[in-house]
Parts: sequence; structure tokens; C-alpha cells
Amino acid sequence: TLLETDQILLLGHSTGGFTSLSVAEKLPQHIKAMLILDGFHQGIWGMPLRSAQITARLPFVGKTLFMAYGSILSSNGLTFKAGFNLLAVKRRAMRQNPAYPMMLQVIRDAVIAGPIDANYPYYRYMPDIDILPRLTNIQTPTLIVHGDVDSIIHPQQAKDMQATLPNATLTWLESGHMPNLEAGDAY
Repeated sequence: TLLETDQILLLGHSTGGFTSLSVAEKLPQHIKAMLILDGFHQGIWGMPLRSAQITARLPFVGKTLFMAYGSILSSNGLTFKAGFNLLAVKRRAMRQNPAYPMMLQVIRDAVIAGPIDANYPYYRYMPDIDILPRLTNIQTPTLIVHGDVDSIIHPQQAKDMQATLPNATLTWLESGHMPNLEAGDAY
């Protein structure tokens, strides 16, 4: 429970960045500062996640195909690893990072812990949500850090957020969507 005077620092990566922005809008008195890492204001993503979004939006068969798509990706360690590696642009740097095996396992465990159909609404409806117009209301000091070649969240979203958030600074990393694994010491 937050006390009336408590303030926290928010750090959000990807969807966590979207969530942090939404929290800062609703509870500004509790947010001291934010770090948005490869976050977004609108849930339109690049490949390979875009294919899952398109699949989920197909009339009549979208949910069934989405479920099959998710089942295949999470069915074993090799298919999950292959899908996970597509999230990065600097795949060699990512695979050589000592944290890579642990992060891969933690994320896979989280994905397979829940039912695949629980993700369906997220992929189906996220492209329709854009909070950019509401960002002008957020006065919280915000550092936006974004991979300059992020293929999942287009770098234009970072530029849009910096231009709209009144107290935002934008910093680029030479990486894709997984800067913690791709950018090495710069991260």
C-alpha cells in the first residue's frame, strides 16, 4: 500500500513501458521519475510479434490460429529459443551475454505458466490502443532509452513519446528490442 507521500521510480521495458506511462498518468503524485526502455505508446509491433497480432485479428479463425501459433512456439525449448532470438537484432551479442541463458529460461517459464489463450486479447486489441494524446498530461521526469534498430517497437514511437512528454529525454542504444542483452556495457 502506498502512503499519501510515497514516491517510486518506475522502470518499464516494452509493454512495461506502456504500463508505466499509464500509471504515471493516473497516479502522478506517487511517481518520482520513469525509465521507459523500448516502450511504446501504441501497440502496433514489428515482426515477429506483428504476425501474431495479425493472426489474432482474423475474423472467425483468429483465436484458433493464434492458439496454434502460441502452442508451436512454446512447445519445446528449441522453438521457444528460436522465437525469442527473433526479438533481437544483434543476436550474436545477445547469445554471448552471460545473462542470456537465465533470461531465456525465466521468460519461457513465465510464458508456459499461463494458458496461451490468456494472451489472445492482448495481441488482438493492443493495436487499437494509442495513449500518445494523453502523454501531455504526464509531468514526471522521464528517460526514454530505445534501441536504434528495434524491429519490435519502431524507434519512431520513442521520438513521438519524447516530443509529447513534457519532461522527457531520449537516449539511443545501438541495439534492437533486447538492449539488456544486445548492448553490452552501453546498457
